[in-house]
Amino acid sequence: MPQTRPSTQARQPSPPYRYLIIGAGRQGTAAAYDLARFGDAARIVLADRDMAIAARSADRVNRLS
Repeated sequence: MPQTRPSTQARQPSPPYRYLIIGAGRQGTAAAYDLARFGDAARIVLADRDMAIAARSADRVNRLS
């Protein structure tokens, strides 16, 4: 059985993450903000059954982060 050696290459950093948050109320907005600030997010999607609430929440997160 051939022996394998550990890789000597430096580990590549992981690409930014994409997040989906279902529910754009207070908790969803807070989660989106935290992910925007600390979650290495490439994209965050806020989904809510009321489009106006989702849009307001997204605007707030974009303004604060």
